[in-house]
Amino acid sequence: MWEILYGKPVPFDQKSKLQFQLQVCNGLRPYIYENTAICYADLMTKCWNMGPENRPTAKELCDIFAEWQNNENIF
Repeated sequence: MWEILYGKPVPFDQKSKLQFQLQVCNGLRPYIYENTAICYADLMTKCWNMGPENRPTAKELCDIFAEWQNNENIF
């Protein structure tokens, strides 16, 4: 979601895929810029939850995106 929103790769020091995976497992997350819509920032943060059971499901994400698409005032 971060890469789609900002149009660039996640700014982690990625010398290898393993190092990237370790950074993510240790809780490293990209910076969310201040001008990001709150609803989008909140959803990204939920998707980054360390506990998979606490992350939105694909269906929940689909429902959220459909709701946003139909709501002109969401952003």
